[in-house]
Amino acid sequence: MPGEATPEPKATPPAHRRPHFTSWHEVVLGPGEQHTSPPDRLHWFQAGPEGAVVWTFCSRIAIGADRFTDPQIAGLTCGVQQKE
Repeated sequence: MPGEATPEPKATPPAHRRPHFTSWHEVVLGPGEQHTSPPDRLHWFQAGPEGAVVWTFCSRIAIGADRFTDPQIAGLTCGVQQKE
């Protein structure tokens, strides 16, 4: 997350992709924990040795509005419209 860089992070991003990482404040979550990221904050995820399940929810859908600093990442935005 944006913020003061974590001095000794647990995360280890691949060296060839580090130039694209802009956020170094680490938030470590355990099983059942959650984190809410404010809108328009650049962030990245890395699972632990047992993997992770990540659910993303947003309050608005804007096709193509996602920002990625790593050119190897392609965003896919989809939405479900509720019937009235």
